[in-house]
Amino acid sequence: MQFINPGPLNLDHSESVNDTVRLTLLITLVFAHTHTHTHTHTHTYIYIYIYITGRVCVYIYIYIYNLCLVQNVYHEPYKSGVVVQSAVPIDPCTSLDNGPITEQLRKVGFGILSLVSHILSIKHVFVVFLSLLDYLLRKKYSGPGVAECYSWPAVARGCDVVLVSRSGDDPVSYLPPLISHLQLSTIFSAHMSHKGPVAVILCPGWEKAQRVMYLLEETRATQNLNPALVLLGMDQDEARATKIHNNCQVLVTTPFSLVRMLACHCFLFLGICHLVLDEVDLLFSRATEEMATVLQHFKKVLSREERTSCPQQIIAVGMHWSAQVGALIRDHMSDPSIIITVKEEAALCGGVHQVVLLCLDCTKMSVMLGALDLTPSVPQKTLIVTNSVEEVEDVYKGSPLPFIEQNVRHFSGVQRYLKRTDALLPPDLLQFAQGFQQAKEEQKTDRDLCSYIKTLGFCRDSSVCPDRHVISKTQDQPQHPESGSVQVLPLCIKSATHYYGRIISKNDDCYKKFAAEMAEYYASEKPWAKDVSEGLIYAVQEEDVYHRVQIVSVPDKGHQLFHSVVAHFLDEGRTQSVKSHQLLQLPAHLQKLRPQAVEMILCRVRPIDSEVDWNSKVTRVISEKIRGKLHYAKVVLCLGNTIWVDPLVHMTWIPGLKTYINEYSVHTEILDTGMGIANPQHLDLLKELSRGSAAMEESSAPDRFACLASSFGIMVALSVCGGKWSWLFVSVSSFHPQIKWHQNQDKVFLHIKLINPLMQKCEFFSDRVIYSAHMINKKYCVDLELMWDVIADKCSWEMKCNEPVIELVKKEHREWSTLLKYKVILPAL
Repeated sequence: MQFINPGPLNLDHSESVNDTVRLTLLITLVFAHTHTHTHTHTHTYIYIYIYITGRVCVYIYIYIYNLCLVQNVYHEPYKSGVVVQSAVPIDPCTSLDNGPITEQLRKVGFGILSLVSHILSIKHVFVVFLSLLDYLLRKKYSGPGVAECYSWPAVARGCDVVLVSRSGDDPVSYLPPLISHLQLSTIFSAHMSHKGPVAVILCPGWEKAQRVMYLLEETRATQNLNPALVLLGMDQDEARATKIHNNCQVLVTTPFSLVRMLACHCFLFLGICHLVLDEVDLLFSRATEEMATVLQHFKKVLSREERTSCPQQIIAVGMHWSAQVGALIRDHMSDPSIIITVKEEAALCGGVHQVVLLCLDCTKMSVMLGALDLTPSVPQKTLIVTNSVEEVEDVYKGSPLPFIEQNVRHFSGVQRYLKRTDALLPPDLLQFAQGFQQAKEEQKTDRDLCSYIKTLGFCRDSSVCPDRHVISKTQDQPQHPESGSVQVLPLCIKSATHYYGRIISKNDDCYKKFAAEMAEYYASEKPWAKDVSEGLIYAVQEEDVYHRVQIVSVPDKGHQLFHSVVAHFLDEGRTQSVKSHQLLQLPAHLQKLRPQAVEMILCRVRPIDSEVDWNSKVTRVISEKIRGKLHYAKVVLCLGNTIWVDPLVHMTWIPGLKTYINEYSVHTEILDTGMGIANPQHLDLLKELSRGSAAMEESSAPDRFACLASSFGIMVALSVCGGKWSWLFVSVSSFHPQIKWHQNQDKVFLHIKLINPLMQKCEFFSDRVIYSAHMINKKYCVDLELMWDVIADKCSWEMKCNEPVIELVKKEHREWSTLLKYKVILPAL
């Protein structure tokens, strides 16, 4: 049995790479033991991760069954921590210095940015990518990373490749060797009787597709490949009318757009040789049916008899492993090179079985020993991962593990990982995670409401989104009418459904008044701003109009005489750079007027293809249509300075008929582009969020979390500073049992979750109750300061079903909304 201390874990955010890699340190060790094996072996390894929340330990037992290592598996976990499985040896490019870089590239001056590929037996071929050079320069690129060291040679050789890496969303992990292979092999060996692209790069969304296309367009190396970007809407006529240049060899698109093209131009994709799945995990999760259609077509094309001599390659790159990736390898790849640089992802790939058990701190050793098979019929290796060096000593000696409450903040990340493993989690543990997530949300009161909540009604992943996802009574107090018809003037178009502008009032137009006052003031004099400071309000002139602006940031101007600052236009909603010498001093009374810009959200429409951001083409069309024009809108909801409108129409006055007619509806204009679909649940989701937030505020936030925390034996202290709750986890000398309570009109019942405790003592007072007991050499104590008074003489306790039950008699017949009275709370619920 081997004990290893990987250090504390932090899985709260996917960006916490250094912490998350420790979660599956076992994978490195497992493959390290089999580094020199050249034949098939079967081993069983056990990985035990002890996760402690207060007095309760969560044991994650990870079993690796039948880990088969095929012949010629090359990996160096001791050196790089990379798991590589390949049917042929992979000679990694450890650096560009020892790579085949020609003198010609060094003369150009791009030595450290040259992208060199191993192409069959040719090791001195290079390709210059101008766009990639710029991109790598911005990232201070000094050579291939760990992932690229292994993926570039495999891709350039033409092998099927699966790469799972933290940099799996970066096109650099596959583009350089792919372009090299296309230039020097595929375009000469592919069956030229078929028109259409030989390589298709699938991206999870339009933004990523445009990014990849930008990199391809900026390089001279792809000029003869004529790369093209195709993004289609739902309009079938658009798909039929779309034409691909005859010389196009590389097509960049999304699964949805490709399926629409296959329905109309299937014959254009008979010559496809390379299929690249960029961010493969997102492709399968967001476009499951479309991916199945694409893969089936690719398989059918390659099965044709005339294609037997042509190259065929699938490249799948992503940040996470999934079951769909495993199916892709099994059903569509031939002798693939599998490269995984993230250890917890390697655990999923290796068929790691994970079981989570929840137990009290006092029973953790017995639970752990009971789960271990100390006399296995087949020899096995056991790895126990602890939280510190001291715990290694404790586990080795068999004494109980120390009290560790800091792990609580890591559980949300652990939970996200375990969900991907299909591990069954105890209900109490899930309840605790939900409560902890709610507590985190309540710490975001100073942040803006999530923009996706506003525009779509939901957030794709609220657990990692930094913005607020609950309605705040103070911050979201309506500043405008919550219903009724208004006239609006959109001025700043953020997206197809997200604008900033002004509400126009016929009776009292505040903006016109102070705009005229500013014009009159600056007509006589223009006092230039001398010292520009962040947060202050100034004026700036654009043509004949004066605008109020608030400085967002002032960069260091250095030795420059003139410089730009970032300013927010208070009455239009846009933010942009302005010249500091163009800023004007603004009279104090004009600074005090509230900003006139109002945030406007158009309801009931969202992007197609599981997108959450609007295609820039749609935003551009809508911006040209509505910017600066007066529209009529019906307000359906208002939160803070944001109004939701439905519909939003532009009306034209017909003098002859003496009436207005609807010239266009913005909702209809968006749908007509083919890039938007109806979102009928938008407003319902927002109203449900409002009701849910109101219900949460009715119950005490500290009480809710204390209830969940006490279930895990965590001492929770809360303090109020500036009207905000501060959470503090503290260790205590005695342990606190889990307590559940219920009530009727006359009494309150407390169920102490201890089995046959010893030396029990219960003291009753008019406003508090103290209970203490011992169990398995542990002292348990709870001191509750009650919300309302009780009749101490009539209170009692007894054993029921081997558990103590406390009966409190209410002094007044009323319902208790909470059990505890003060904001400094002991975990008693």
